[in-house]
Amino acid sequence: MITNKELNEVSLSPTKKDYYQIWNELLELASKISTRWSPDSTNESDPGIVLLKSLVAIADKLNYNIDKNTLEAFMPSATQQESMRKLTEMMGYSMKYYRAANCKVSISYKDDNEVSLSTLGTIYFPKFINIKNEEEDINYVTIEDFTLQESEPIRQINALEGELVECETDTDNIISMTHLDDNNRYLLPETNVAENGIFVCNIVDHVEGMSRESDYWKPVDNLNTQLPGSLVFKFGFDSNENLPYIQFPDDISQLIKDGLKIKYVRTNGLMGNVSARTLCKMEVPALWGTATDENIKNLTAENFNVVNNSAATNGADPETLTEAYNGFKKTIGTFDTLVKCRDYMNKIYQM
Repeated sequence: MITNKELNEVSLSPTKKDYYQIWNELLELASKISTRWSPDSTNESDPGIVLLKSLVAIADKLNYNIDKNTLEAFMPSATQQESMRKLTEMMGYSMKYYRAANCKVSISYKDDNEVSLSTLGTIYFPKFINIKNEEEDINYVTIEDFTLQESEPIRQINALEGELVECETDTDNIISMTHLDDNNRYLLPETNVAENGIFVCNIVDHVEGMSRESDYWKPVDNLNTQLPGSLVFKFGFDSNENLPYIQFPDDISQLIKDGLKIKYVRTNGLMGNVSARTLCKMEVPALWGTATDENIKNLTAENFNVVNNSAATNGADPETLTEAYNGFKKTIGTFDTLVKCRDYMNKIYQM
């Protein structure tokens, strides 16, 4: 946490001049400049006094701005999100944004269904199936493909809290170079975006409901450490636009090909955490409605058992300035300076 010593060191005025200090300096200066007029021997309505106090007010405001801008350059005294983000990123630490809670969801085919699982053979589940609670006011979305079959009648699937949203454009929701700014950034359209719930893929690789894990681009913390040709992106937050963004590598013009599809999870952050056995319903994939097998086509959510056996507790809101500073101190200067595997293990045990 921020110590009192750190606060005392950075809370001082760098200019060390406030209104009264400047006023006293001007009074002393006026007495040296003129022997015919003295501020001490006149009244408040004197034009000279009015002019001096106006100058003092302007100087006080300028000094305040100098102090404020100077203090924004140090983590313990920064008061603006933009300042802290720039400082921490410059030092190798990225401030955490909204994070969607995740948990394992158990999905199984009910034993009492009219058609047995052995008859159905293999039931394919694509990514992004909605999982809900009884009241249907909580939504999680699965983030991996899987199948159910007689040899694997129950699967534990990773799911993220929130609603999956596809970025919209006027060209069939295809993201092209024209949608990126000069820094190869794409601004996401809303604030409640989970930084751990962004999915980017090329449209040539993307078939709805049939994408493989390797089709999706990988999120990284530092684009500069990646080899040319890497399908990666970096998450960030633009304080001026007050919107999150994803940034692509310098060779994006070669990587983007015919365009990208970008989906993200709209999350409730900390409020999205749920206790065990809260989730109990699912929405059937749309592709089942086009299946050639009538048994698959007739499947409904009632044919499956759905439950989260463990709680989801890692959903989080964006870091505050104090949390970011503490996270920076915990990461930089600790893990980045440890040199042996045993050092890392010992530090983890201490935490």
